[in-house]
Parts: sequence; C-alpha cells; structure tokens
Amino acid sequence: MRKKKLVPFKQKFSNADPLALSLLEHFLAFDPKDRPTTEEALGHPYFHGLSNVGLEPSTQPISKLEFEFERRKLAKDDVR
Repeated sequence: MRKKKLVPFKQKFSNADPLALSLLEHFLAFDPKDRPTTEEALGHPYFHGLSNVGLEPSTQPISKLEFEFERRKLAKDDVR
C-alpha cells in the first residue's frame, strides 16, 4: 500500500472542536492497538463534565445461570 502524508484533522476541519478532533484521531488510529479502550475514550477531556461517576450505577456481572435458557435444546412443539 502506498504511504500518504498525514493531513491533520485541524487543517481539514478548522471550525471543529479541537477536543473532538483529538478524540476522533485516537478512534481512527490505523493500528488497533493504538486505539483507546472504552474506558480510556470516556476518560478523554472531550467528555469531561458530561458525567458524574458517583451517579453511575454499578453492579456485579450477571451470573451465567441467568442464561441457562440459551443452552436448552428445544423441540418445535416446545417453541409453540
């Protein structure tokens, strides 16, 4: 693949929020290892002031027993 010179988003989208462009650049990193995790993305300055971690619900992971129904073999008559 032919290499191209990087054109900064700031140059292409001069009226856009610099923090939004910074976040977008991180999301569109060519190498997946360079892209942020969800937690890292939500920690980006673009999102500061939009949430209150103290108000966010937290809970334990759902037990696999909750999905027992997905492992059952069903006959056509059982579905009816």
